[in-house]
Amino acid sequence: MKRKYAAGHNGLPGQDDSGAISSWYVFSSMGFFPVAGQDVYLIGSPLFDRSRIRLKNGKTFSVVARRRSAENIYVQSAKLNGIPIDRAWFRHRELMQGGTLELIMGSAPSEWGKVQVPPSLTQPPPYTPEDIQAICWNMVDYHLREVYPKLNYVPVMEGAWTKNAYWNAATFYTGLWKLYEKTGHAPFFKHMADWGKRERFTPLKYDPDIANNHLAAHTWLKMYQETGNKAYLEPSLTELDRFMRLPYEGRTEWWWCDLLFMAPPTFALATAITGDPKYLDFMHEKWVQATKVLQDPATGLFFRDAKYVYAPDKPDTHGKDGGKVFWSRGNGWVMGGIVRVLERLPESDPRRSYYIELLQQMAAGIAPLQGKDGLWRVSLTDTQNYPLPETSGTALFCYALANGIRNGYLDEATYRSVMERAWEGLLQHIRPDGSLGSVQRVAHAPEQIDPDHTEPFGLGAFLLAAVEVMGMQ
Repeated sequence: MKRKYAAGHNGLPGQDDSGAISSWYVFSSMGFFPVAGQDVYLIGSPLFDRSRIRLKNGKTFSVVARRRSAENIYVQSAKLNGIPIDRAWFRHRELMQGGTLELIMGSAPSEWGKVQVPPSLTQPPPYTPEDIQAICWNMVDYHLREVYPKLNYVPVMEGAWTKNAYWNAATFYTGLWKLYEKTGHAPFFKHMADWGKRERFTPLKYDPDIANNHLAAHTWLKMYQETGNKAYLEPSLTELDRFMRLPYEGRTEWWWCDLLFMAPPTFALATAITGDPKYLDFMHEKWVQATKVLQDPATGLFFRDAKYVYAPDKPDTHGKDGGKVFWSRGNGWVMGGIVRVLERLPESDPRRSYYIELLQQMAAGIAPLQGKDGLWRVSLTDTQNYPLPETSGTALFCYALANGIRNGYLDEATYRSVMERAWEGLLQHIRPDGSLGSVQRVAHAPEQIDPDHTEPFGLGAFLLAAVEVMGMQ
């Protein structure tokens, strides 16, 4: 840079190409520069002890070069936001998260950065655990910045439900808990504790028999397991006990497939914590009853609720194409619920085979319906009327498939490529602000997709998938 660049006439080493050569100099003087055509920056040798970039999202990205001098031009080690990295490159999304790249400089070349080479254009989208974690961090940051401040509804009466802890927000925290388990990042736990404290760790709603209430309780019960703090436990157990005293038939009361994600894992976890089998027994009985009504024996897939159970002589049960209606996210809820229940069932429990077989049936049902882009459509079988990809259902499928493969429930040779295509497809819908696009709005059946729409439950489903994909590495 000292030889090729100078102030004044002919100070640039060639045609500037609308500022390209000048931009390279500015980047390189800070200690990194972009690779053309990729979302990758290569780390070099800074000219300054400290530089800072103000990003368009309001954040700041800084580069600190410690022990830098005319002789100390070689990187010895590096940290990105306090985490050691052994790669001489980083991705654009890591820059856009803001933070600090800290370089320790020395006078001789080192072994740093020689193992993990920069990605090439022929490599698949980000797939290393480090890459995936960076995506998740950015997504959580989006939630804290754009979503959580809006979860401030104050109920008009005691016990009224709020969107603060109902199933939409609670799905995000289900994913965040998994990310916390994977990373041990203490600020995640603190945020979940703040969220729960605001809701008094109490899963309530106007309608006391709605199973969607119980998803939030799963996160709070996990927090109890982590800490032993009964403030996280007792309100949820009180609510589950009250719920179980209601006159309840699974075939009539657990009448929509979504709830198989929302409630059963919480009941199974309650038994794991207390040792009392009543919660698990209740859950299994209701699950079996609901499945008998909602599962299509021909495909292994689930109808969303009894209104959609196909009957040839009932046109109101038909889709736009005249066939059966299989809603993508609804089936994703079921598959996600299955693997979450299996996490809580003891290995010796004879009921495990029921859930494993159900997962296998559903995996066989969805795999042939995957789009060429790796995503499923909002209607699994009517892609002509619903041609756009949908991400929340795909994320739940990716999560369940990866979990099933990792635990040996699903054949890896059959389903790993399905899972990987789903993951790579999801990455194409990560938006610059950290959110996930192409999430179908809150619904109970196939609807047209807005590619720009996102929802907290979509983020939570993605985080669940991401943690499982990290576990596959």
